Amino acid sequence: IVFYVDGRGRSIHDPHPGANSEIANLFKTASIKSHVVISHIRQANVGNVSLINTHPYSRHLWGRTWSFAHNGELGNLDSLEPRRHRPIGSTDSEFAFCWILDQITSAYPDQPPNSERSGKLLQELCDTLRARGIFNMILTDSRRLYAYCSTKMCWLTRRAPFGKATLKDANMTVNFGEETTGRDIVTIVATTPLTENEEWKCMSKGELCIIEDGEVRSIAPADAVAKSA
Repeated sequence: IVFYVDGRGRSIHDPHPGANSEIANLFKTASIKSHVVISHIRQANVGNVSLINTHPYSRHLWGRTWSFAHNGELGNLDSLEPRRHRPIGSTDSEFAFCWILDQITSAYPDQPPNSERSGKLLQELCDTLRARGIFNMILTDSRRLYAYCSTKMCWLTRRAPFGKATLKDANMTVNFGEETTGRDIVTIVATTPLTENEEWKCMSKGELCIIEDGEVRSIAPADAVAKSA
């Protein structure tokens, strides 16, 4: 998990299964307030099970901490060798993250572009990776959250008046009215819907979603090539 407080990313990793992780148990009782959170449970298709191969991955660019998590499996990556940002572990996910940051740095070496330009570039890069396998990903630059759908991705936005949500895969109901304020706006992104009594919106293949301050600011539609793929 990585969460941001005052623009600073704080990462906590555990290579052990989430179901019996002591660190995961810690978050059940910890009170964390953050404007961006990425959490990932790894299936470990590529790369051995180890701390350095545990998502989310983080790097620094333009004075910001960028973080990334990926669902899927990629191949034929030899032609996309990253040069500035190097992977530490052996996963295809970290390799893809480093390559994305390389391309962004090459296009904008000194300062970040506006959200429209960054979204367009990021979608093109994700399209390139999707052509090499399955690339459902979540990326943050510490301010915005970007979600890209390769095969499956969905989202929902919660706002006042907050109600109760029941998890799909566990006997658990959360009353968000007790956990939030009337000013809070929260958007959740996941590969599959997490709750059974809320209306999740499914993204199309090749679609990029940009979220800022809890709101979905824009959804870049898949281009013609992605739609026909």
